[in-house]
Amino acid sequence: MLRCGPQLDSDDDDMLGADFSDFDEGDESDFDDIGMHDFPFLVDSPDETMRRLRIYARYPNNGMPETRLKHELAQIRQGPVEGCRVDVLDDNLFEWAATLNGPVNTPYEGGVFNIHISFPNEYPFEPPTLKFVTKIYHCNVYGSLVCTERWTPVITVAKLMVSILYMMATPDPMDPLNPAIAKLYISHRSEHDKIARQWTRRFAMPNSEKDGQ
Repeated sequence: MLRCGPQLDSDDDDMLGADFSDFDEGDESDFDDIGMHDFPFLVDSPDETMRRLRIYARYPNNGMPETRLKHELAQIRQGPVEGCRVDVLDDNLFEWAATLNGPVNTPYEGGVFNIHISFPNEYPFEPPTLKFVTKIYHCNVYGSLVCTERWTPVITVAKLMVSILYMMATPDPMDPLNPAIAKLYISHRSEHDKIARQWTRRFAMPNSEKDGQ
């Protein structure tokens, strides 16, 4: 999940993409300890990490990432996220490009924001890397990076895109990646919004739209 965004539900069990049916009774108890619907990927517990690695090692080189990504891409194409376009980069299934329209009634309205999504070989058990290719003035973006926290394998790219759109509309200055922007957001909201609009106009708007303003 993103550092800032709506609670993403985890009811898409079929998106896990793995067949755990061959676990014996002992393995199932270990798996239950972790919790199929709540894999805490960004925790510091060594015991938790070892349990995860022991389970994941049962499924080496089974093509799970490719199968999962193809399934997600097909779902997005069949039911696109409003205000978002996603596609594969250069026929590389592990590299995607997303384009988000700035939410209305925000400083990002009218902007078109490009995001690079890079998937690890361990996907979906490890989160993708999200980078804003288009510069954005936002307290929950550090440089170009968007932090994914509390990642679970049932979170999909579509849900990540919804969460980013929510993050753009509702920044969380209490849990920032850029404390300086967060401080300005809290203390001088109008100045923050003015700068965010300037960045949107400068970096995220086509020239024709700039000229019309």
